[in-house]
Amino acid sequence: MILEAHSNQTTSPRNAFEARALPLQGYLYSKALQLTRNGADADDLLQDTLVLGLRKFHLFREGTNLKAWLARLLFNLFVSGYRRKRSRPDGVPLDSVAAVVTDESFIDQSMGMESLNSDQLEAHPEVLENISQELKHGLQDLDPRYRSVLLLSTLGDRSYQDIAKELSVPVGTVMSRLSRAKSHMREYLAANPAMAG
Repeated sequence: MILEAHSNQTTSPRNAFEARALPLQGYLYSKALQLTRNGADADDLLQDTLVLGLRKFHLFREGTNLKAWLARLLFNLFVSGYRRKRSRPDGVPLDSVAAVVTDESFIDQSMGMESLNSDQLEAHPEVLENISQELKHGLQDLDPRYRSVLLLSTLGDRSYQDIAKELSVPVGTVMSRLSRAKSHMREYLAANPAMAG
């Protein structure tokens, strides 16, 4: 018992990080693979995320969600890498950017967004703080019917059925609107040179 108390007091930040972050490797790898669509690149992105997480672990606020924090680091590293590659002729394909725009799993439910409607989601401080000006402009340019479905799906983490019920439309309409919203955002980002950094 004394040894356990002593070992807890002398736990290094690295050991504390490893104990909490390493069990999340599978989850983070799957997110990296969704973004990169390539196993080797996903391995590199995961490794970079864990290294950055260890370096910045002192900035992590105790009592918040480490899984969401590491997913945000992974997402930011991917976007930074995309911007670097975009400026070179051998840049990543647009399909990889689509995953960034449309991947609802990066907004964690612990942020409390799952109970908000689309207008509340659009005005939510977490959303406004964590998306670029280009994405904000792209969302504003989107037809409100499509924007509502996109926000409810990606940020609100709602199922097609829940969205259909909330908006009083058939599930097929939700699926169609979501597809069109994603397509619009892909086209908007492809046409917007500012996204290249």
